[in-house]
Amino acid sequence: LYCRNPSPQPGLFSPVSSPLQLVKLVSAEHPALFASGLRKLAILEEGNILDIVSRIPSDWMTEPQREFAVALIKSNAAQLAELS
Repeated sequence: LYCRNPSPQPGLFSPVSSPLQLVKLVSAEHPALFASGLRKLAILEEGNILDIVSRIPSDWMTEPQREFAVALIKSNAAQLAELS
């Protein structure tokens, strides 16, 4: 992932270490683009995540994979919630 370098030299791009870092950079510059999604994220509950992950067929995802997916979603949601 790349984003515009905040340096004074126009047109330069620099690597971004993670999608979360990219969201942090862009949301700081354009908060309105993320406001709706962050509001929806604020009301997301663990039960909603479990419901969604449980719909994935068992032959597509093992139980440890489900647990990992839920933990990853919760962790990312917590980090994104800090942006609001």
